[in-house]
Amino acid sequence: MDSFFLCINPLSVPPEGISGYIYHYDKPRFFASIQSIDHDAAFKDTHATGPNIIFHYKRGDGLQQLVLLVIDQKIDRASDKLDAALKQAAGWYAACLARQDAGTYSKSSWSLLIDYNKLTPRLQIIELTSFNKYLVSHSEGIFTFDNADTMDNFLNHTLEYSDEQLEEGYHNFF
Repeated sequence: MDSFFLCINPLSVPPEGISGYIYHYDKPRFFASIQSIDHDAAFKDTHATGPNIIFHYKRGDGLQQLVLLVIDQKIDRASDKLDAALKQAAGWYAACLARQDAGTYSKSSWSLLIDYNKLTPRLQIIELTSFNKYLVSHSEGIFTFDNADTMDNFLNHTLEYSDEQLEEGYHNFF
């Protein structure tokens, strides 16, 4: 896991919602933006295209966050190792957060989100209960929806999942 760097430019202000970037210098090389969603903070709708991963981070004092890593730039061509590298990046960044929090808070934990079902790999639906919104993550993007009907329409017509694929599945709650 030593093949990652946290990139924060102290001389510039990153785009709204972005707290930094992760650079993976082994193949597959990539830059991934880091975004966090807190229960207590204001939420801005997220619409990002590109491979991504979302994980749940819980600090020792109970503060919970969803952390979104979205690849902004793939330096190497498409690779079947990209999903594994994103999971490693999530673990590495969670370890960085835990190390930073260790002095002030007790032990923290993190976990990846659960896929909707076995028929829809890499599709994750997150109900953002504090904000009355839905967040959909799939292999090529993350999108926010105001209600279930709009989300269902997107899943059926844009991502072209069939009714059978979406008949029954798991929602992650945050």
